[in-house]
Amino acid sequence: MSVTFGITQDQAGGVKNFSAKFGIWLQNFRLSDDPFALYEAGREIEVIQYFFVDRPYLHDLLGKPERPQSSILFADRGHGKSATCEMVEYECLHGRLKYSALAVPYTDFSAVLKKVDGDPTRLTTDHHVDWIIRLILKSIVEHITVLFFDGLSQSDRELLNSFADDFADPITRLALRRLNGENQAAATIQWDNLTALERIDALLDIFSHFRTLERGSYKAVYVLVDRVDETSAGPAAALDILRPLLAAGPMLNMKHLAFKFFLPASLQPQVKNFVSAWPDRVKTHWIEWDDMTLRSMLDVRLQYYSNGNLNCIEDICDPGLKRQVVKDLLNASHRSPRSLLRLAQQLIISHIYHLDAPSSLLDKQDFFRAIQKLDQEMTVPSQSALKEPFAIRAEYTQTAPPPIPPARGLYIDPQERIFIDGTELQINLSRQERNLLRLLFSQPAVVVSNEQIIRCLWPEAGQHMEDEKMMKNYEQSLRKVVDRLRSRLGGAENKERFIINARGWGYKLVPDSSQ
Repeated sequence: MSVTFGITQDQAGGVKNFSAKFGIWLQNFRLSDDPFALYEAGREIEVIQYFFVDRPYLHDLLGKPERPQSSILFADRGHGKSATCEMVEYECLHGRLKYSALAVPYTDFSAVLKKVDGDPTRLTTDHHVDWIIRLILKSIVEHITVLFFDGLSQSDRELLNSFADDFADPITRLALRRLNGENQAAATIQWDNLTALERIDALLDIFSHFRTLERGSYKAVYVLVDRVDETSAGPAAALDILRPLLAAGPMLNMKHLAFKFFLPASLQPQVKNFVSAWPDRVKTHWIEWDDMTLRSMLDVRLQYYSNGNLNCIEDICDPGLKRQVVKDLLNASHRSPRSLLRLAQQLIISHIYHLDAPSSLLDKQDFFRAIQKLDQEMTVPSQSALKEPFAIRAEYTQTAPPPIPPARGLYIDPQERIFIDGTELQINLSRQERNLLRLLFSQPAVVVSNEQIIRCLWPEAGQHMEDEKMMKNYEQSLRKVVDRLRSRLGGAENKERFIINARGWGYKLVPDSSQ
């Protein structure tokens, strides 16, 4: 990866083209490319192994293919669940589980939804299993070499051809025929006479016979279920899509199969109801980020793209910004990994746009402009634990243009001032009240679960999610925080104007609610 713009450093003073200035600046700091340009897992699959910050839950998700176990990883949006999914796939294809576990990504649900005319409530286990069989056959063609087919018996080959004829797409069917023997017959099977569990079990039995003398045999198929909240049916359909898989308990505990679910945190309460029936079959994990790990995520990217010439982001900052840049990046991004990378990239872009000297360092004004720009583009999600919820420091915002709050409703400006019906509210909120308000304001009109809010207000609660007594105490404390915040925002006569209770689930904020 290299950036070449054909302009020498001596020409920099007269360069007006942004890309040219960007190239010169990168060259001066020995960077081969923008270190923060890729912040979505699907766009950085080729290099994700260099950037991924290894955490204990990855080890558990990978597990032991000879004893596969289904797992669920919950994470807030932008906190790394898809990146973790990509890493599990990478480890299966190229890393420690190569020739041992076959990764089968199940991240596109359009085909199964099409079979039910887009109505996720009509999906069945059969719909999922038949499509997963199709995906397994595709992965076999793409990742299992012909040498492993030598371990198949005659009956295995005939049955595999039958699967190919009835389940595979045309390209996969042709490739399987070639790998399995051009003249190999296909067994005649009436698949409709078998249950979904029996169909996939028959394919897994064939799969376990792929072997070579040098490498041994494959042990398990890992079905990686991700992006279930990103379908055409909308995020609300995620649970309906998952339900047939989660309800098929025996399939989550098969000898050669493990499901790895990468799910949004908002689904945790409903999913918990399914897996509580078999806690030993399905392990659950949460992605949580601490400051040290987030900092490491920034540093490894700079080290990679500079070939080790840069160690940390302070190396490209002037003394005025260097002292606090990491802390302020973390605060301004609300400790969301994706938002942190976006802000770091915007910091560099803002600097380049106003660049005077090709070797100049990032400064405080660049940081302020980056925050302002990013604030125009997005509302930074804030579902992680916030110790300093209102992130933008006064020294960066003192020159900011005055906000124009809407004439109706609740609004929080970039300086963290609270406006109601266009008038600034002069109140002092507690840390928990501010955390709660920022969390709800970042997701207007979306119900945020009690569990998410509790994790935000009391970070230590993550250790007690399975303790019903402790959770009841946290929920009682949450109700008190909500009640105090409502009183401060709406007064005694209109306490529930903005914060709405979704009974038994959580709370949502409706900023433009009328009196």
